[in-house]
Amino acid sequence: MLLAWLTDIHLNFLEAEEVRQFLGQVRSAGPDAVLLTGDISDAADVVPRLARLDDAIGRPIFFVLGNHDFYGGSIHGVRDAVRQLCRERPNLRYLTGGEPIELIPGTGLIGNDGWADARFGDYEHSFVMMNDYKLI
Repeated sequence: MLLAWLTDIHLNFLEAEEVRQFLGQVRSAGPDAVLLTGDISDAADVVPRLARLDDAIGRPIFFVLGNHDFYGGSIHGVRDAVRQLCRERPNLRYLTGGEPIELIPGTGLIGNDGWADARFGDYEHSFVMMNDYKLI
């Protein structure tokens, strides 16, 4: 199985032509599926961006969300909207909260939304104040 692994693509920072070219490059690589590991866009347009990816690639897209995908929204609201989209589009497979997916015999895929969590997950003792705490 040939997977294309995309991460931190931040499509909301690209012009329409740049998005078209990028998606063409992904499609022309001929992957059997795409693994997308967060920071697709922001909360306002992560759902239409995922739909655009699905339309352009036409292959299974396994994905989790990153911190920027929640910016300007809520974790609960974005996750609900993404799950609804996945019910309508079988190629989109949101890994967070789902069962492991067997890619090939003996190889599975699991995933969970995530982002940098300051001091190794010790938020209470971190000196780092990330934008996440203000924008989500």
